[in-house]
Amino acid sequence: MLNILGELNVRDLGISDEFTSKVLHGYVQSAATVAHNTRELRDALEGIATLHYVDGPVMAGAAPSSSRPWWFLGKHLELDASRGDARWSDVIKWWSAELSTRQYDGIIGLSQGSAMASLLLSMASIYAVYIINHPDRVPDFRLGPQNFKFGIFCSGWSSENCGPPV
Repeated sequence: MLNILGELNVRDLGISDEFTSKVLHGYVQSAATVAHNTRELRDALEGIATLHYVDGPVMAGAAPSSSRPWWFLGKHLELDASRGDARWSDVIKWWSAELSTRQYDGIIGLSQGSAMASLLLSMASIYAVYIINHPDRVPDFRLGPQNFKFGIFCSGWSSENCGPPV
């Protein structure tokens, strides 16, 4: 697989030279653990892609170095509704700030980060048509200068409970 990526012509994707991608970690991970676990991929993409690993927003009362889930799951892996709305608001504010810092060509999500990435891309696809005209549906969400060209989703799943309906 890495050989195929090494031969990829990024110009075929409408990307000039080297592309940049956000990388989102999973539920009990952090940017550092994902960067460590994908070291070979990062090395194989040298000169083709720059991967920007990010930690999700800090959880209230948690140490800054601990894992940062995108949303909380209870003991049976269902949404923890008691903390869900506040966390959703934190994630949306964090995303808006994060996406205003620079342009990214794509987004890569791993595990829970994959579900978050797919949610973000689906929100981005309706942003100009729906969210701008109904800001009460997703308060504080701002897309910034993004025009994502691709998404890569690894070990993800469809989550019906990762935030309030749009």
